[in-house]
Amino acid sequence: MNRDSHTQSVPLPDGRQLSWAEIVRALNTADIPDGTPYLIDDDGDLTFVSRVNAYLLEATRQRAYAGTSLRQSHAPTLRRLLLFVREIRGRVDLTATQRSDLIAYKEKRKLQLSPGSWNGELSNIANFFDYAVKAGWIPSNPIPRWGTRERNTLADRVNTYRRERFLTEAQLRFFLEAGLRGDQPADPELRPRYAERDYLTGLFLVSTGLRRAEARLVLDCEVPDATTMHPTGVHTFKRTGKGGVEREIWITDALVDTVDLYRATDRNTIIENAQARLRKSKRAGELLIVDQTEDSRGRPLLVIDGLRCQPERLSDTQRQNAVSIQPDGRITPLALFVVEGGLPPAMRTINNVFLAAGQRLANLDHPDLPPSHIDVTPHVMRHTFAVRMLAGLMRKGRETHDNPWHLLASPEITIQQLLGHADISTTINIYLYAAERYNDALPEALREAVARSIGRPGGRAPLNAPESDDNDPR
Repeated sequence: MNRDSHTQSVPLPDGRQLSWAEIVRALNTADIPDGTPYLIDDDGDLTFVSRVNAYLLEATRQRAYAGTSLRQSHAPTLRRLLLFVREIRGRVDLTATQRSDLIAYKEKRKLQLSPGSWNGELSNIANFFDYAVKAGWIPSNPIPRWGTRERNTLADRVNTYRRERFLTEAQLRFFLEAGLRGDQPADPELRPRYAERDYLTGLFLVSTGLRRAEARLVLDCEVPDATTMHPTGVHTFKRTGKGGVEREIWITDALVDTVDLYRATDRNTIIENAQARLRKSKRAGELLIVDQTEDSRGRPLLVIDGLRCQPERLSDTQRQNAVSIQPDGRITPLALFVVEGGLPPAMRTINNVFLAAGQRLANLDHPDLPPSHIDVTPHVMRHTFAVRMLAGLMRKGRETHDNPWHLLASPEITIQQLLGHADISTTINIYLYAAERYNDALPEALREAVARSIGRPGGRAPLNAPESDDNDPR
C-alpha cells in the first residue's frame, strides 16, 4: 500500500467509511512500510486473511523479496490459492489448506500454466507454508515431500524444449530502422511522431540487455554524452533490477552517439512542450525536486533535501517523478526516456511502440523481415542481446585459445551478470550450453555488436564503411 494513493475512503463492515487520512495514520502507527501488499475480503473483514497479510508484512520488513515481486507475484499467488481452498472448505484462512487441496490445485493450474510457471508459483506457496510452520500457525507443512532430501513432489519435472526468440543482425537492423524509426514506409503518416526516441528505445534494450521496466527509468545523467565518453569507448553504471539484483550496465560510444541525437531532437522537443504540465505537477507537489552535481571523479551525484546520493540508490518511484529545476526555471525530468507530459513512459507505452513497429512491417516484402513465428517485443530485444553477446564472447574465446595468459571467465557467468539473473541456472537453461573463458573481450564484443546494429562496424567507423559478415553463424 502506498501512502500517496488517491483512494478517498474504505468501507467498513458496519457501514462506516474509513478516511484515507485515518488509514495513513494507522499505517504509520503500526510501522507498515510503504508498498506493502495486503489482502482484504469483499466485506472489508481482515479476520481470515490476517496470516497472509502478516506473512507479506514480515517479508516486506525483512526485504526477503523485491517489493514488485511481493506485489505482483507472491500476493496474487496466495490470493488465488486461498480462493481455491475456500471453494472446498468455505471461508477459511490459508493455513487451513490440506495436502489434498494442494494436489487438486496443481491439477487445475497445470491446465493454465507452463511447467516453469507452475514451479515459480509453487515456490511462493511453499515459502508461505514454511513461514507458517516456523510462526507456529500450523503444526506441519501441507506441501508433500519425499525421500531423504525431502523433494517437493508437487514440482513439475517435465523437461520442455524452449525455442528462444531472437533476431539476426540483419533482421534486427531492419526492425530498428524500418519498424521503430519508420524509415521504410512510403506513407509519412505511418512514421512515428518521435522516431528517434522509438528507435533509441529498441537500440537501448538490445545494446544493454535491460528489461523494459529497468530501461524506461534510466536517468539521463547515467548515460554520458560524446564529450564525456570514456576513451575506451565503454561506460558503465549500476542498476538494480528484478529480485533486487544490482549489476553493471555497459554503454558503448556508438550507443552514446544515438542517445545524443535523441537528446538534441525528440527529447528536447518533448520537454519543451511539457513545461506547462510539469509546472502544474510541481505546484501539486507530485514531483521530486533533485539537484545534480558531481563527485571528485566527475561521476554524477544527486542532491535531495540537502543530502547527496548516488543515482543507483534512487527507487523506481523516485526515478519516475524526479526532476531538476534549471536556472531559467525550466523543469527537466531526470529520466532519459520521456513521453508527452514530460515523465517516463509506462510499460504499456513501450509495448505499444513495438506493436506499432510490427504493424509498419506487416505489409512489407523484404528479405530481412523478422520471421513469422517471432512477435518482436521488448523482451525479444533482451533475448537478442544475450544470444549475440554469447556468440561474441565465444568468438573471442576461440581467437585467443592459444594464449595461455589470456585467462577468461565463463561466458555464461558473464551473461548472467549482464542480464541480472539471480540464479546461474536461469541463464544456462535459457541460453547457454558452452563453457568458454573470457575477460576484457566483453567491451570489444559489446562495441562491435552495437555498431553493427546501426550499420557502423568497428565502433566510430565512417557511415559508409563496408559492413562485416552479419551472417557469420558464430
